[in-house]
Amino acid sequence: MQLDGYSILAQVGASAPLAAVLGLQTNFKYASHRRQFTPLGNYWKLLQDASREQAIIYDAGQRRSWLVPKLSLLLHMCHAYTLACTGTPDDRVPYVDPHCDAIEVIKALEPLGDTPVCGGKTDKFLFRELLLGLNTNLLKTVASIRRSSGKKLYGFEFMDVVTEPGRGSCMKKLDVLSLAKNWLEIVNVVDAVVVCSDLGEAIIAVEGNGRKSTSCNMLPKNLDYLAATLPCLARLAEREGGGLSAGGQPIRIGENTLWELRGNPFGICQHGNSNETCWKRLDLVQRLVRKRRFEFRVPLRAVQPSPLKQLPASGAVVFGKWDP
Repeated sequence: MQLDGYSILAQVGASAPLAAVLGLQTNFKYASHRRQFTPLGNYWKLLQDASREQAIIYDAGQRRSWLVPKLSLLLHMCHAYTLACTGTPDDRVPYVDPHCDAIEVIKALEPLGDTPVCGGKTDKFLFRELLLGLNTNLLKTVASIRRSSGKKLYGFEFMDVVTEPGRGSCMKKLDVLSLAKNWLEIVNVVDAVVVCSDLGEAIIAVEGNGRKSTSCNMLPKNLDYLAATLPCLARLAEREGGGLSAGGQPIRIGENTLWELRGNPFGICQHGNSNETCWKRLDLVQRLVRKRRFEFRVPLRAVQPSPLKQLPASGAVVFGKWDP
């Protein structure tokens, strides 16, 4: 609320006895202090900026979510766009190798900006134009999205951002399980939130790492877990003036959000192809908690201090509800 001046109010009655009222009214107006920046049309700058920004993808069909680099999301959107266009070859948009950090793919994408995605000789639609257009669409959704809290998650439909329907796109409100309540705060600090259905595996274990159990390498469905790579979490922590460390201290991910690392979520899987799974381990699923000014901590027997001396350079963790 901002002061918008004063108004003098006067009223005179015509009936006897004559009455007069004089007053002063204070006027206020709503003003937003969030500044939106106009996206530039520079392809190189887009690659650099989007590789450092983060996005949340919520799979409503399988009830699980992912924290990924925004550049990786934009590239997937480009592939979805060509699949939705009639008569467009699906090999026009470049493919990149699986990666843990989007900075790894900048060199691969940088020389491919002038690759024709569709169109004829006189009217080519280039890859750089598609990527810049989709980024502009995502920025427009950020300006309209509501803050997620409680058990409500707000986002925009993935394919609406890609195909730009003539009717426009409406923000979606989804009810998430209580398992997701502790990580919803992270949704409010990322650079984009999109909703889709049956996306598949966005984050999986790297090939050749010795992990043989398929169930241990895949994020469980229908539990509203959030999988996040360490480089994505590191950038969120850097925005808060910190970083990732395994010294036992909570890691600040958002303004009032802390990651309390417990156990060793990067322990080696010993299950092979058996029916057992790592998801039963007490130290695998992590949690985010809200920062409080005054807090009394009670040691929990089932949750031991982190034995990690250093976090790995790459990897991923899963956030959800856990009971000590």
